[in-house]
Amino acid sequence: MNEIVMLSLFIGLLVFFFISGIPVAFGLGLTSLVLMLLGVGPGVNPDIIISRMFRGLDSFVLLCVPLFIMGARIMNEAGLTTRLFGFAKSARGAIQGGTGACLRDREHDHGGHERRLPRPTPLAWVPSASKL
Repeated sequence: MNEIVMLSLFIGLLVFFFISGIPVAFGLGLTSLVLMLLGVGPGVNPDIIISRMFRGLDSFVLLCVPLFIMGARIMNEAGLTTRLFGFAKSARGAIQGGTGACLRDREHDHGGHERRLPRPTPLAWVPSASKL
């Protein structure tokens, strides 16, 4: 098949699945499956493609995404995120980048570094940096 026909078929099927309300992951999988079954791509063994698709699903990185989302939902429901941002605001005030600076300070404190080491100063806090 021509690349333009293949691309338009892929985009058309993907848009159709999205409009019909199918989740993104299933839409991508079904679109790939339909194109594979139609024989798009010369000399490709479907068994190899399917085995590689399932081998790609066996990944700890893919497992981390829903667990991070679940952890964020638990933190939101428990009110922990509000308290964390309140702490960051009280520790650094209302300066730009205060939350990131506060998190960097906490990581610095818990990282096993000695307090005698100088901390890096962001350019936003240097008075002459605004004139650069």
